Amino acid sequence: MKKHLFNTILCSLCLTLFSSCASHYWDLRQESSLSEILTKVNNWDPYFQAVLGWGYYEGVLGKIDLEKAYLLFKASSEAGHPLGDFFLANLYWTGKGVVIDRKKAYGLVLRSMNGIQALATQGDLYACFAVGKMFQFGMVVPVDYISSKEWYLKAAEKGFPAAQTNLGYLYVKGLGVEMDYTLARYWFEKAAFQGHAIGQFNLGYFFQKGMGGYENMAEAAKWFEKADAQGYSGDINFD
Repeated sequence: MKKHLFNTILCSLCLTLFSSCASHYWDLRQESSLSEILTKVNNWDPYFQAVLGWGYYEGVLGKIDLEKAYLLFKASSEAGHPLGDFFLANLYWTGKGVVIDRKKAYGLVLRSMNGIQALATQGDLYACFAVGKMFQFGMVVPVDYISSKEWYLKAAEKGFPAAQTNLGYLYVKGLGVEMDYTLARYWFEKAAFQGHAIGQFNLGYFFQKGMGGYENMAEAAKWFEKADAQGYSGDINFD
């Protein structure tokens, strides 16, 4: 029923244009990108509040900073932007930086759906990732790993590291795809080399466990160290 509702929204959606829709990943490690985003955040642009918050959430600005991520997501959400709604919902869904509150998360995801789908249809990578995550974890819609994979792939192919990491996980577990350790490693490496802390940890775990015959303890230690330097010690279980 919920999936039918989601598909109905998809089909009947009016493609409302949100400002600053991005068809690429904003690499906040690049001074030019960070400078542009900070300017927009200082002008209270809710889209870029969400983007900057995601940078703090993922640790690409140094160490993971969930407090700053929360404040930026909250500001974006209060301004009525769907990315702010979804990223704030993600915190309440997972309990990262806040007390788990699935009821609040559900309401925020539900409120974000029209806007997120509009942005995703326009090619916004953050929104494509968000739709993939909705389907992977059953956030309002039923779990659908095939749809999750399709949306992650749209973002992963254009360089979005969180989508690359989650896509790698789907290949490790064989969720919505044939289990494929070579492709899992490929996507984890794509994310890890962009400074994505979870991607770095997953790649380290991948080498530590020797998945697909790729055991390499030196590489595992290297990637664990990089993830730890960004404040991520790991909560992923591939077993």
